[in-house]
Amino acid sequence: MLYQHFQISDLIAKFGNFHALTLEILSATTDSNVIHSDINDIRPLTRFTDGRSLLIGDAAHAITPNLGQGACQAIEDGVELARCLQKHSGIPRAFHHFEQLRRQRTHQISKRSLAIGKLAQLENPFLCGLRNLMMRVAPTSMQMKQLESLYNVNFND
Repeated sequence: MLYQHFQISDLIAKFGNFHALTLEILSATTDSNVIHSDINDIRPLTRFTDGRSLLIGDAAHAITPNLGQGACQAIEDGVELARCLQKHSGIPRAFHHFEQLRRQRTHQISKRSLAIGKLAQLENPFLCGLRNLMMRVAPTSMQMKQLESLYNVNFND
């Protein structure tokens, strides 16, 4: 990963018209404390397990940060893994069931996060304007409906 240092003045120029707290935080930050790193997406894995080995969290399903779901999905993994270990005899069987439970959900969230990131990073002025207009006119209820699947998790069988 390549790290590039930006000047605080660059960030203030870009984000200075955001909430006043944003400008306050940027003004209190030194240039040496700012690190920039690109976000890289990886293809979702088709398998999380192999016998007695299991990947969970970012090792199994790294998610771009656009939905803030990386740690959330790791926590969900922990809950589901504990349930699978209690429910199934034998670690390979529990791991296999865990993979079946988690793969579809994490793949969907990963794809949604990537799509939101691409939308947020548009540079074409016309498309940016269209995106911003759609966000302003979209009813709050519709926006909340889009996020509902992230927050309404049923850990009961």
